[in-house]
Amino acid sequence: MKDINFKTVIIIVITSIAIAFLYNTYNGGFDIIPKEPEFVDESILDDGISNADDSQNEETTSKEFTKTENMDSVSEKNIESKPIKDTAKTTNTIAEKEKDQNEEIVEKKPEKKKVNPQAQELDKSDEEFGIISYQQIKDRINNDNFLIIDARSAEEYAKGHIGNAVNIFPYEDDEGAYFQKIYTQPRDKKILIYCTGGTCDLSHKLAKDMKTAGFENLFIYEGGWDEWEEKSK
Repeated sequence: MKDINFKTVIIIVITSIAIAFLYNTYNGGFDIIPKEPEFVDESILDDGISNADDSQNEETTSKEFTKTENMDSVSEKNIESKPIKDTAKTTNTIAEKEKDQNEEIVEKKPEKKKVNPQAQELDKSDEEFGIISYQQIKDRINNDNFLIIDARSAEEYAKGHIGNAVNIFPYEDDEGAYFQKIYTQPRDKKILIYCTGGTCDLSHKLAKDMKTAGFENLFIYEGGWDEWEEKSK
């Protein structure tokens, strides 16, 4: 009788463990093999950065067009001195030339920026932001299109930080000063936020508050200062 009870208990325990294991595995409770974080695609990080170059090209095109207009004006003056019988023909030629130039300018206008579906997905949840790797933040450390923010305390920041990172600590004693720091940050840059790394939630807290304040293009370097310091040795 005792043997039967012992075997029954063992079977129940093993069955319970198996059910719990299967349930957690299929519901994301834990993984047998820890998954590597899914880093955001390079195209999303650099999306829209080429706009400055496009504007410069458009300005160059505009200058070339102005130069062409001036040359046409000189040509028109020369045409006026020709016999009247050629005037109608020349006027038509000028009109056709201006039409072609206008069509060319329209064609060279920058197209409207297409929204990347993957970037939209990152924006659907208040708790999800693009995760970037050590190499991705390292490649952009001196890029003016990106702003790096250190979410650790002022004391930790003073001991060392990534590049020219700005320090914004989410748990400031003065909440007004905290949000003032957020609102004074530029909105035309991609923002890369980090803290210590590992289980540190400061970067996520700051990213959520910045999103609430209307900021876009927020990315988190989850490796944080610990990984940066280790890999930069």
